[in-house]
Amino acid sequence: MQSAPIAVIDDDPLIIGLIAKIFAGKYEVKGFPNAREARAHFSVRSHGTRLLILDWEMPEESGLEFLREFKRDSANRYLPVIMVTGRSDPADVDAGIQAGAFYYLPKPFDHRILRALVDSAISDHEAAIIHLDPAAREIVERMVECVFRFRTTDEARDLARWLASTCPDAEGAQLGLHELLINAIEHGNLDISHEEKSALLEQQSLVAEIQARLEKPEYSSRRAEVLFKRRPDQLEFKIKDQGRGFDFQKYLSLSPDRAFSRHGRGIVIASHLCFDSLEYTAPGNCVTAIVKKRRYTFD
Repeated sequence: MQSAPIAVIDDDPLIIGLIAKIFAGKYEVKGFPNAREARAHFSVRSHGTRLLILDWEMPEESGLEFLREFKRDSANRYLPVIMVTGRSDPADVDAGIQAGAFYYLPKPFDHRILRALVDSAISDHEAAIIHLDPAAREIVERMVECVFRFRTTDEARDLARWLASTCPDAEGAQLGLHELLINAIEHGNLDISHEEKSALLEQQSLVAEIQARLEKPEYSSRRAEVLFKRRPDQLEFKIKDQGRGFDFQKYLSLSPDRAFSRHGRGIVIASHLCFDSLEYTAPGNCVTAIVKKRRYTFD
């Protein structure tokens, strides 16, 4: 069983018990019947929670109200939250995003969808764990302008970790860069559409398909690149792939259909949570992420 638990806040004890049963042997589940008890727990413990599953509709205090306060603590800023709700109105989804929830589970929920969504949310956010040795960090701090090229998703993950170390909020920068660099490989260079990725995830064959495409002649020579610039007032990360581009406008916000999907929210997370600005250039195979000077200081 994993040492870092999943927290579930729901006024229905049967739901908490069901979720604990679903993840028995894989994740420890800590349940709370209301926001008040959950707040008391998190306020006195270094909880190390891995993910929060939160019921929107609760009698004493709604999940949305709890989440707004919960996310004010910087320690909880990047903790993934799955909001359990029957709401699907765009205004409600937007309110949840502004509060810090990027994952949604419809009521009544399917066990398979819950498992897939939990695994996806945890996997997405584990990219924000920083591991960089001191010697490498010293090199990063001296960088002024560099170009990096990458071909595989492993290279993208390593590069996101390395580049994020230029930022004071390395955890958030790594989360955002990871999403953008992986997109450049999967959806850019390898032409994997949103619909194709959904099917591949369902079949548990995404990794195999990525590897197969990397070896095909039409994709094997493609490289994505990151141009890093340290300017007096900001840090810039310009990411470009060799794909055909995509309709980036619809991915800058989270529509209700994608809010309840297993994937397709990485750009929204990067834009709302990780960077001061995120700007795509038509046709969509180039994006610039900015971290403003107010978020860090130069030596």
